[in-house]
Amino acid sequence: MSIRPIIILLLLFPFSLPAQIEGLIKDKDIIWAAEVESVICFDAITRSLPPQVLEAIPVKVIQETPDSPALHPFAREARKLIRQGAFPAFADRGLRQPLSHREALGHMVAVDTIVVFDPETYEEKIHVVRKDMLENTSFFAVRQLWLYNGKKNELETIALAIAPAIERPSQTGEFHPLVWFRLPPPRRSLARLKSPAVQFATHLEYTVAEEQIEVLKGEETHLKKILIERLKKGELTGYDQWNQPIPLSEAEGIFIHQDTIITFDPETYEENVQAVRMEFGPMDITDFHVQQNWLFAPSRNSLQCITTALGPAIPVIDEYGTQMALKPLFFWRRE
Repeated sequence: MSIRPIIILLLLFPFSLPAQIEGLIKDKDIIWAAEVESVICFDAITRSLPPQVLEAIPVKVIQETPDSPALHPFAREARKLIRQGAFPAFADRGLRQPLSHREALGHMVAVDTIVVFDPETYEEKIHVVRKDMLENTSFFAVRQLWLYNGKKNELETIALAIAPAIERPSQTGEFHPLVWFRLPPPRRSLARLKSPAVQFATHLEYTVAEEQIEVLKGEETHLKKILIERLKKGELTGYDQWNQPIPLSEAEGIFIHQDTIITFDPETYEENVQAVRMEFGPMDITDFHVQQNWLFAPSRNSLQCITTALGPAIPVIDEYGTQMALKPLFFWRRE
């Protein structure tokens, strides 16, 4: 694994938002750029996952105490660095409202009061209870910069910030970021699975909805439109879900679905069979199916991601209009 040349620009000077992001976006070869926010988990979780997380597969795990291994070692080490103040803390997702380390820790503690009664005197007593919300957090909100290089047909992704996230009590599957922490710029030496400093690596598959994408460049030609147009022209190799290349001759067929609908006349009960042809385009695409490798080197305070595949996806609707799943039409894959 390696980081492409454009990312090396980040290594030449201290990381400063939003100045350095602006510099990357202005690169003439970058035809589309966006900031993307999503909730993910880095460990294999046995309990229910957020609905957008499809799979989390540990690829590399080196535990410091193999005799008593942690169930969620990736998250544990991330929490440890956060407690140590390894990353600059911010109150907002845009990283414009800095917090001191003490303030950041305070934002991750919930304070509540409990009223109890003495069973003998019936005296009312109030106890203040402090709950450490960070301790049991296995999910994290992450913000990434996505850059599409039109010259190379490559999607580069940079992890910008991370936030421990807790599920909202009243909304199952909805997560609330506690505090945002700015991540250091990516480093080529730590973007390799075989690097001794990389203690953890996870392969993630999840979906990103359009509303989670804040376009910074190329608003008039969205990424999904770029990928579709280049696939049809033969300028981009598309892959199916089995990682097999799609021949150019079959590219048009990806966007056409033919089906038959059987209806019955309510009076004569006569069966009617009707052929239906549906064509899909950019307007039908609501989400992206994302495949990424996340590499974590705790000793270097480094957490970075590499996108290996991305597929524009359409919703699969049943006869009642309910969305059942998302279907990637094809995948862009890192060569």
